[in-house]
Order: sequence, then structure tokens, then C-alpha cells
Amino acid sequence: MNDLTGFLNFDLFIGTTVIKILYFAGAFLMPLFIWLVLQRVRSHSPRVETLLSLLAEKTGERIALWLIFALSLFAMEIIWRVTCEYLIAYLQIRQILQILSG
Repeated sequence: MNDLTGFLNFDLFIGTTVIKILYFAGAFLMPLFIWLVLQRVRSHSPRVETLLSLLAEKTGERIALWLIFALSLFAMEIIWRVTCEYLIAYLQIRQILQILSG
């Protein structure tokens, strides 16, 4: 009960293991998220669908659309990785400072 109260009062923080699990879950779900956003934009805006079709016709194949999808996925994965690394570094620095302060 003491641990639960400490966690809810922000006296105890989640560990780096939880952040690593969160990272891998997010890394696997990120492509699905990007695909869902793309489908939502395409269904709510016919103009975007027209522009994507025009882009696909000009290139001859849908390779440009897949390239945009891949670059978006890569950028989001990098941002997700940096965010999780920042949180892990924060928790490690906090732990070291607590040890040094006694």
C-alpha cells in the first residue's frame, strides 16, 4: 500500500524496464498508427485522395506513396526512440542524484 501511495503521489517513479517495454510496444504499433492516420485523412478529404492519385499517376507506380510512408515511419520511429531514451536518461540521472544526496 505504501508503494501505491508513493507512486500516486509521484514520490516513486516507473523504472527503466517499463519504459523499454513501452518503447517496443510503440515501435511495433507505430506503422499501424501511421496507416490509420493516412486512411482517415484519405476518407475525410477527397482532395487529398485526388492529390495522392495524381502523384501515383505521375510516377507511374505507387512507389512515391510508399516512399513517403516509409520516410514518415522512419521519422516517427526516431522521435519515439529519442523520447524513450530521454526518459531513461532522466530516471538514471535522478537515481544517481538521490544516491549522491544521501
